[in-house]
Amino acid sequence: MAGKSKPSHSQLRKAHKLLRRHHIDKEKRETIVKVINGDITQAVAGKILGVLPRQIRRLIERYKTGGPEALLHQGRGKPSNHRIDAEMHSQVIEIISAKYSASGPDLISYELENLHDIIVKPETVRRWMLQEGLWIVNDSKRVSVRRWRERKPCYGEMVQMDTSTHNWFGPECGKSYIIAMIDDATSKLFCRFYDSDSTKTNMDLLKRYIQVNGRPVSIYLDRASHFTDNPPKGSQRALGSSETTGTQIQRAMAELDVRMIYAHSPQAKGRVERLFGTLQNRLVGLLRHRDIKTIEEANFFLIKDFLPYWEKKHTSPPMCEQDVHRSVDGYNLDASLSIQTPRVVYNDYTFQFDSCRYQIEPMDMETKMRRNKVVIEERLDGTIKAKFNGKYIHFHIVEVVKK
Repeated sequence: MAGKSKPSHSQLRKAHKLLRRHHIDKEKRETIVKVINGDITQAVAGKILGVLPRQIRRLIERYKTGGPEALLHQGRGKPSNHRIDAEMHSQVIEIISAKYSASGPDLISYELENLHDIIVKPETVRRWMLQEGLWIVNDSKRVSVRRWRERKPCYGEMVQMDTSTHNWFGPECGKSYIIAMIDDATSKLFCRFYDSDSTKTNMDLLKRYIQVNGRPVSIYLDRASHFTDNPPKGSQRALGSSETTGTQIQRAMAELDVRMIYAHSPQAKGRVERLFGTLQNRLVGLLRHRDIKTIEEANFFLIKDFLPYWEKKHTSPPMCEQDVHRSVDGYNLDASLSIQTPRVVYNDYTFQFDSCRYQIEPMDMETKMRRNKVVIEERLDGTIKAKFNGKYIHFHIVEVVKK
């Protein structure tokens, strides 16, 4: 014999609501009867039912004239005064069926307001989609044994940073990258699209973030090769027998006094991991609806529309009102967030970099330069600077070296 199927989540909610309403009606009826019989005062009855004594007097009059049924709410069984008219309901369902049948209620609510000038709350969209069979509820519950880490109390105390590779502009455009930084205390988001996940692109996002917000106290990262030096297992560096040089980003964060914290698993930095799940669910649809196919257009959309929407919809106030981002005064962002490479100065006061030979200008020539090293700064804007003993020197190109 086949067993009975379990009731759905919506059916359980409806049954619970009816049962709760029955208990409320019963308590109201018994309380009014006690007042009429003189067992309790109107003031006590008001405290029991959570209403003022004058409302108790109204309920007594209704009970005397209409009996127990008169105590029921007068609007029960009638359409709500705040209901949306049937014409708008039909219009919304038609739009969803035509354009957004594969999207979720939150994304649809956002698109209805921004593209169609129709304001409908996500829960209302969800209810309508359920009624029309356009949304399927998964009643299965997740079982999780993972302990959740509490948010940091202050804005800027820790920012989680990671990259997501995805077909953001559709399969026909291939994969691209979105690098994101999300504040741990508030979930405030800062992100951009890039054509690669490299030291330069991560530095570019860090520079833009610091220019807007200031220097965070710490950044929570994975152990990608551009964030930390990962020597092969069994090598001398892995065994600790030689010094680790570190990465360009490690050097830059040390210069800017920003602590780098490394996660040992994707679950450890769950806030940014869940962020990418949300972005892949909603941002892809938003880009598709606007026919955005390039990184430049996507970044413009992020700044103009999506990030303000995210801050309004998905952020929360921090436990501590203090913003602990620190000023950039006294720091050279262009210099710190650059690719720095040492190069030997030859006896003729030249050095070689990136298939070119450069000549140091006479005004900056010093005898101690020869056979010593200058530090080349390859900056994010494409310019090249050279520094010797902490001082910038002038130079010019004299030869293109053939490889």
